[in-house]
Amino acid sequence: SSTTPTAPNADKNLVFVAKKHPVVKSYDSLDAQVQKIKCENSLSIENAAKKIIAPAASDMEKARALFTWIACNVVYDYDAYNLLQSGKSGGEAVTANGAWKNRKAVCQGISELYIEMARAVGLEAEYVSGYAKNSDDYTPGMPLENHGWVMVRVGGNPVLLDATWACVKNLNDLSSFNDSWFDCDPYLFAFSHYPKNTKYLFISDSLTKEKFDSLPMINPGFKKLGIDGKELFDFFKKNPGAWVPKTYHAFFKSKGLQINKMPFAKSLVSSQSYVFNFTFNEQSYMKMGGKELKSGIDFNYVPNLTGLVSVSYELASGLVYETEFTLIPNWSGEYFGKSNAAKTSLTATDGSKLDNVSSGKPKVIVFQNSNPSVMWNNEISRLSDWKKKYPDVDAVVVEKDKNKNLFEKYLSLAGISSGNITNQVIAVYIDSNNRFQFIEPISYASEIYDSVRDIARATGTAGFKTVFFNKSNYKNIALTRIDGKTATNQAAGKPKVIINAQFLCGDEESERLVMNVLSSVNLLHDADVLILDNKFACESKSPLERFCMNLALKMDSTYDKNSAYERVVFKKDDIGLGYEAELYYFGEGGCPGGTYAFPSVIYIDSQNRFRWMDYGKGITASSIAARISEIEKTPPSSGSQVQGTNAGSVSQSSGSTNAQPTSTSSTSSANSSSGNASAANGSAANQPLLNKTNLAKTAFTLLDGKTADNQANGKMKVLVFFRTSCGNCQYTTRSIAGSYGKFSAMSDSVEILEVEMDKSSKSAVQQYANTYDSSKKIKFAYTEGTTNYNLMWSYARMLSLSKVTFPVIVYIDSGNKVQAITTGPVTADEILSKISEVKASCSTDDCTETLGSQTGQSANTGASGTPATQSANFDDYTFVRKSSVAKTDYSAIDSYVKSLSIPASMSYADAVKKITAKSKTEKEKARAIYDFIAFNISYNTGKMNVGSVTISSGGLDAYYEGIARETWNDRNGVCEGYGRLFVELCKAAGLNAEYISGSNKKYKHTYKTAYGKHGWNVVHIGNEHVLLDSCWGAGNTNGNEFTFKFKDEWFDVDPYVMIFSHFPNEEKYQYLSPAVSREKFDVLPRIDPSVTQAGISGKELYDFFLTHNRAWSYIEYTDLESVAKQGLIFNKILFAESLKKNTSYTINITFPSSLDMWLYVDGTYKKITSGADFTFMPTTISKVDLAVKDGNAYNFLVEWYVTTSPAWAWEATAKNVNAKSNIPADMHK
Repeated sequence: SSTTPTAPNADKNLVFVAKKHPVVKSYDSLDAQVQKIKCENSLSIENAAKKIIAPAASDMEKARALFTWIACNVVYDYDAYNLLQSGKSGGEAVTANGAWKNRKAVCQGISELYIEMARAVGLEAEYVSGYAKNSDDYTPGMPLENHGWVMVRVGGNPVLLDATWACVKNLNDLSSFNDSWFDCDPYLFAFSHYPKNTKYLFISDSLTKEKFDSLPMINPGFKKLGIDGKELFDFFKKNPGAWVPKTYHAFFKSKGLQINKMPFAKSLVSSQSYVFNFTFNEQSYMKMGGKELKSGIDFNYVPNLTGLVSVSYELASGLVYETEFTLIPNWSGEYFGKSNAAKTSLTATDGSKLDNVSSGKPKVIVFQNSNPSVMWNNEISRLSDWKKKYPDVDAVVVEKDKNKNLFEKYLSLAGISSGNITNQVIAVYIDSNNRFQFIEPISYASEIYDSVRDIARATGTAGFKTVFFNKSNYKNIALTRIDGKTATNQAAGKPKVIINAQFLCGDEESERLVMNVLSSVNLLHDADVLILDNKFACESKSPLERFCMNLALKMDSTYDKNSAYERVVFKKDDIGLGYEAELYYFGEGGCPGGTYAFPSVIYIDSQNRFRWMDYGKGITASSIAARISEIEKTPPSSGSQVQGTNAGSVSQSSGSTNAQPTSTSSTSSANSSSGNASAANGSAANQPLLNKTNLAKTAFTLLDGKTADNQANGKMKVLVFFRTSCGNCQYTTRSIAGSYGKFSAMSDSVEILEVEMDKSSKSAVQQYANTYDSSKKIKFAYTEGTTNYNLMWSYARMLSLSKVTFPVIVYIDSGNKVQAITTGPVTADEILSKISEVKASCSTDDCTETLGSQTGQSANTGASGTPATQSANFDDYTFVRKSSVAKTDYSAIDSYVKSLSIPASMSYADAVKKITAKSKTEKEKARAIYDFIAFNISYNTGKMNVGSVTISSGGLDAYYEGIARETWNDRNGVCEGYGRLFVELCKAAGLNAEYISGSNKKYKHTYKTAYGKHGWNVVHIGNEHVLLDSCWGAGNTNGNEFTFKFKDEWFDVDPYVMIFSHFPNEEKYQYLSPAVSREKFDVLPRIDPSVTQAGISGKELYDFFLTHNRAWSYIEYTDLESVAKQGLIFNKILFAESLKKNTSYTINITFPSSLDMWLYVDGTYKKITSGADFTFMPTTISKVDLAVKDGNAYNFLVEWYVTTSPAWAWEATAKNVNAKSNIPADMHK
């Protein structure tokens, strides 16, 4: 049942050269119009079709309009699909009426809807049934789907389209509309769709079903990239080894890109030269292998030995599209089984004498250069550890130059030229029977033992004995079986086996293993076996159900569907087991570099201890059963490896390294992500800032050819020292990339730079960047020497470290002082938190060694509300005020205006004279007008969803004036009425005011909550732009009821506070520099300006939320405004959705003696002292309330929930959004 590893398809000559390029019509403008058309299902299909084609100017545009509308308004019905697959009826999902009424259907229903609409507008359309390759990773032999699509005739010519495959994933995500499936080139279409009646092929070449099966799945979007279908079809006929590279769907959305020459191959062979040639817009650019391509010019690419390479195409807008190739070594990858070379004496690098002959156990000869890289020197130290762990493998390191004849003999036996591998570390494998089996380049010592294991499995020869480790299992992870029942990664009395596969994205070895296990479950009756897909299962259970049904087609009668439904699981809100869990299992399980390998098998013993991990090829149900038995017979005490070694560390003296994230204590939580070294290792966590002079200037070379250095240069600098081989570093880089927008928002004051310090080549660093930097924005520096390595150790010595865990992160303040150094894997949030800590506690001219004395001291503020002394470290949602906010007292004007009675019959001019009679300045006049509107105009809840008041036409200015006049006369209106009336009254008062339209966040806003359309005002007074919202200042709505409640805080709103709730359609009305993007606005909570009346600066609050990702606010400060007017000031306050039980928090509030402030926690009221730190720790699941006591009553100002494990707002929201609208989980983050 074992398999022999084989190399992926590769051929150096498989370069497609385009001779002609099709002209492709753009439908962008038409699509944009059609996507806005709303058709309720109460309309007839015929009338809807006529409405949809209204923007179309030709029959082809009619066909396109129908295609676009259906694809953007109907989704695929997976439930109906599953019913059909099980032999049941698909119900309405197979009909046009069902697709129209329910807005979901299977392919037949979607296609029938298109046909009925087409015929209703005079187009001839037919339904085509046949077979389709429903996977981008299709390989010959995979099952084909029964499928249906459409042929519509335009001008007598057939137009092929598939509206089903174009459909959006959900109705709120138009970006997933795949327009490649309209007007498909018949030759390109024939790579993916095969009709049962071949007259619908519409190609002149003969194409049998067998030939169709042998072709790859090719997206017809290649037509938009300038490829003629007939040319490509002929190319594949002449080159049977050709295949399609992994091309992401977004690549076909790229604008202005044309392929002239490109390999059509799954893989590129090392040391061979390949030609690429693209034509593209001059405002865009392309890169490959770290090198820039020129439009229309041949680019000759010679790949490295292994890995991946992508062709990236970046538009001027910053959007990046890419296609990807796998790189493989220039040999077959098969095990040779050849006679060993003649016995030859060798001298190892450690001076020992030996030969090349194996005697009953595997021998590995590692040939290295006489001057090996720093990285490989580190691996040699690790190799000595591996040799002690596996003494039954004879692994030796020798120099190539001193053993040149033997080295070239092995290359000759393998049929390899030595020309392009002189700089590689090469391992030669001799099995236990003295047969030469394999040769490969290696980067890690661990790879040697992986290959020995694989060779032993495939050839039946002796491998090495397993010394099981003894590690704590990862924390409990909630999993869901396909049948809806729950599962977990924890063992309960019997062994637990988790098979981590990637079968849904086409990993053949994963699919083979899953098939083998599901058909042989009787072998595994002694264990609880779970099968987890690591790629797409998080979206829903439907893909897994389909996969299991497809397995049934491939397997014999031993397949039991119930077994699959019990064993195949997924994690609803994440990919696979979750990123941190997989880092733990893969890192502790010994995968090379702590990175992923599939399929993998995690073994948890009956005592719930993580004991072993197998990964790669050759795993079977039998081998899993044998491993389980072996583990259970070997208790943890029998010579097992104990968790807790510093496997993720590097010692300066030895240079040893291990790229895997590990726990540093057997008692610590395995999923801790603090990212700081222990106290013994010199962490900066919970310690005073260093305040040490930065090192001398060291220049770096960036990947783009520019230069940088380690100096602050006027703004804070963060240096991330990393290794390309380090799993910890990969984790950290991924996290930074995923949150790069937050770093970019701070670019005026903070620069983050990743510095490679392992003497890796530029191409290796570029490959690292391509793989782990999804943002494509991080700056990476590299070196050809040891400069960066030595610099890192110079920083480490500031903490007297002789051992570090990568990555090493150095925080340098804007005054060029080193303030913090952390070691080990961290998240972007933790880096941002540390940046905030340094910025809050230091400035360029005021950061002293006495900083540590601040920690834990009580504040001692006076009536002026000066902020309490700050702690050098505060948690992720404690806001600490640093400056005071001036307040203006408008109480006299407010009281006067409130007393006025002005009839609607009075002119604006006369009314304004009366309203502003007590006002001395222009701002006071604006305040008086704001007051009058807020006191006298009620909100018209009957029109709140109309958008604007309906007024007879008469020119735009007259229209706006009419809205204002109706609001004045009726003394009610919607937001636009409030805003337009404010403008008219300001005109009468000689003030320059404007109406602003945009979006607003509703009460208790969550990430991506639907926004309301809204309007507000700005009044320009000198150089000042005074923002205000008289509508929100007037009162509150509850359903259809409006209640007047004057709100002082919505006048003269700080722009940095306004942006938490109001987003103008025109950027200029933000009055912020730099302006805030809509994406950034989305991730901010709604906060009302009453907080500024409690002494909080808008800019400080805005900066706080940009750098504290877990901070949030659902709080409606109902009485805060009135209490703040009495002198309440927040010095320290918690901006949190929820607080964690048994965790300590500190607040600090200044207030006058007239206020009696209390905190309600754990069912008890505790009195607060003005200006002093108040520390509390909730110990029950309840609420914590900040209250002001009035007699015997307590009026709550702020409220927090207490939970055992707070779900941060964006995470909770993601789950809610997913449940409501099926937005893919990977989009939430």
